[in-house]
Amino acid sequence: LFSIHNMVRAVSDGKSQFKAEYWSPSQGSRAMREVINGATALGKASPITKPIGVHISDGCTIYNNEVLFALRERGSLIILVPVRCGVQRRLSQLSFMTVERIMKHHTSIGVVGGVPNRSYYIIGTSGQRFAYLDPHVQTQPAMLNEDTQRVTFETPGTVPLVGWDRVDTSLLFGFYVRNLDDYNSLSTELCKINDDGFGDKLIY
Repeated sequence: LFSIHNMVRAVSDGKSQFKAEYWSPSQGSRAMREVINGATALGKASPITKPIGVHISDGCTIYNNEVLFALRERGSLIILVPVRCGVQRRLSQLSFMTVERIMKHHTSIGVVGGVPNRSYYIIGTSGQRFAYLDPHVQTQPAMLNEDTQRVTFETPGTVPLVGWDRVDTSLLFGFYVRNLDDYNSLSTELCKINDDGFGDKLIY
């Protein structure tokens, strides 16, 4: 269900051949929305046991009315926010500090970003560097069983790091809000980050 093949099909627009090319954050968002919607449509056969929706923001802005409507419809929501951090090719230190603050919120599920010609799943920071998982590198399965009552995970012993000044300015933020309280907390934190004037404004 969540394979790279199904994600490619979601953005192929019915083309019979796959053309290897760079995916924009918007295309990546669309692919994730399609595979999650496809999984939830399976009903009882779905590996997703609770209703969940996917909302893709536009123009670096999360619109309250759209999110509140989606929460009422679905109950919980993954919010994807494609962001372009300025006109330069690499992140500035101010942008790095803002990304770091946003990722500390409990609803953050990471950031898709990377260096030229290589995408990473950014999961945190260490000093002046991002910690990431590399989807191009084969690893052991994280889930060791599929028992929904007691899931066992295996975590890697080490996580690779990359300097903020090497990371491209095209990013995709992800948030998981379980309910209205989660969303209100996220919205308050994003407003606080923007109002502080410490760092770049990335999400509105």
